Amino acid sequence: MARILVVDDSAVMRLNILHTLTQAGHEIVAQASDGRQAYNLYKTHSPDIVTMDITMPKVNGIEAVNEIITKFPEAKIIMVSALDQKHMVLEALKCGAKHYIIKPINPEKLVAVINKVLGIEPQTTDTIKSETVKEMEPIKAQVEEEPANPFIIKNINSVFNIEITKSFSIDNAGSLLQATQGLLYVQPLNVVIDFGIIEVFSIDLLNKIAEITNLILGANGKVTLTSQNKKFINFVKEKHISGLSKLFIE
Repeated sequence: MARILVVDDSAVMRLNILHTLTQAGHEIVAQASDGRQAYNLYKTHSPDIVTMDITMPKVNGIEAVNEIITKFPEAKIIMVSALDQKHMVLEALKCGAKHYIIKPINPEKLVAVINKVLGIEPQTTDTIKSETVKEMEPIKAQVEEEPANPFIIKNINSVFNIEITKSFSIDNAGSLLQATQGLLYVQPLNVVIDFGIIEVFSIDLLNKIAEITNLILGANGKVTLTSQNKKFINFVKEKHISGLSKLFIE
C-alpha cells in the first residue's frame, strides 16, 4: 500500500483518482489543487507517490515537480497530462518526474503505473532514469519527427514558449486559444510566441494570434513575439493588426 498525494485543479479528477487508488488498496494522504499546495503538502505528509497534473493555477505541475525534486530528490512523481501536452511531459521528466499517464485516465493503467513506480524503488537511480528514458522514446520520436505539429508549448525557466510552425492553420487556432487559457492562472505569466522561419500568415491567422496576445495581456501577463524571418516581421508591421508589431523582439 502506498501513501499518495493527489494534485489536480479539477475536483472531479481528484475524486476519480482517489476512488481508483483507494479501491486498489492505496491511501490518499492529501489532495492539492495547485502546485504551491502540492509542495507544502509534500513537506507535511512525505507521501510515497504523487500524481501531478500539469496545467494548474498559481504554480503549474512542472514548476511543482522542480520545487519538490530540488528539496526532496527521492520524491516519486507521476505526471497526469492531456494528450497534446507531451512536450510538457518531457519537461517534467527532465525535472525528475518518474512516469506519466495520459488523460482520460484508465483505472487499470493508473494502478499499473503506480505499481510500476513502487516496484522499481529498490533499483538504482541510473536504472530508473534509463528505464524512464526508454519508455519515453516513442514520445520523443514523435516530438522530433512531427513537423506537422501546428504549435508546441514549452516551459523554459518559468517562461511559456509557444512555437508556431508552418502547419499552423485556422483549424488549430481554437486549440491554441484553449491551451493559452489554461496558462492564465499562472502568475507571473510570461509568454513568448515564436514564429520561427515562417514568411507569411493570412490576415485571419494574425487576428487569431492578436486575440491570444490580448487575452494574455488582459490577464496581466507579459507577451512578446519573435521571428527569425525579417520579411515576416515587416509583413506583420505593414498589416497594423491590434498592436502585434509592438510586441516583436528583433
